Amino acid sequence: MTRVLWPTGDSTPGDKPLSHIEAMVARGDYQGAATAYDREIAADPTDYWSCERLAMLARSHLADPELAVQSFRQAEQRVPEPRRRAGYALLALGVLRDDIRDEGRAIVELRRILTTYPGLPNADALRREMEDLRTRRFGG
Repeated sequence: MTRVLWPTGDSTPGDKPLSHIEAMVARGDYQGAATAYDREIAADPTDYWSCERLAMLARSHLADPELAVQSFRQAEQRVPEPRRRAGYALLALGVLRDDIRDEGRAIVELRRILTTYPGLPNADALRREMEDLRTRRFGG
């Protein structure tokens, strides 16, 4: 006898009780999950967790990198810790650079990150990356 499990999310712990949305993702209802995350985000201006989860969903299952960038930026604006803010900014940069492959926007994002978070431990590497992108895009 084969037993089929249908996730409901009732027992999944998390930072915020979003297990019902994670259950939608597990069932493959990606658009329903995206809509549910949007509702959570609209209802709570401090909810960075739903922004992050929506960004990950957009990137992995919805094939919507623009939504991923927008959601990572929303998470960056909402999270109180500067280190995590920088992390979300770097995630948005990664989508621009690797998924969308827009060197111009990546350059602008790198400049913004370096200006907003000047104390990043990898700031020198980010500056080199920005210069490499500029050289590739605009010539030597």
